[in-house]
Amino acid sequence: MSIANAQPSSVLSESASNFNWLISSFLQKTPGVEQGVIVSSDGILMATAKFDVKSAERVAAIVTGMRSLADGASKLLGKGTLQRIIIEMGTAFLVVAAISDGSAFGVVCDRRSDLGLISYEMTLLVDRVGTQLTPELVTELKQSFVKN
Repeated sequence: MSIANAQPSSVLSESASNFNWLISSFLQKTPGVEQGVIVSSDGILMATAKFDVKSAERVAAIVTGMRSLADGASKLLGKGTLQRIIIEMGTAFLVVAAISDGSAFGVVCDRRSDLGLISYEMTLLVDRVGTQLTPELVTELKQSFVKN
């Protein structure tokens, strides 16, 4: 599995390559996870796996909107910070995890998946990538999807 970029010939820094590797590895090693995206706090696609870029950008918009609504609900209800959002569909789940800087990680997983395991693995990944997302890295990742 590889991370899809709008500019496959663009050269990424070691930090960006490592970030992409973490996401790709998560999708390969977590049973039932089919596709994924990571979006910045301003809704721009930063990483995707197993989505074509056009679809990934659409899913990024959905994930961003969900994160925004859920953040609002969390604040209004005073029940702590947002952790995860789960949408149950006929044959799949869309699971969105909040990343500390306002970014979000969304995955599509098979309906027969172990949501507890996926949530646990997402938490581990979010904790790990949250510490790596410097403003410079976010900018580089977002620019890797900019079309000429």
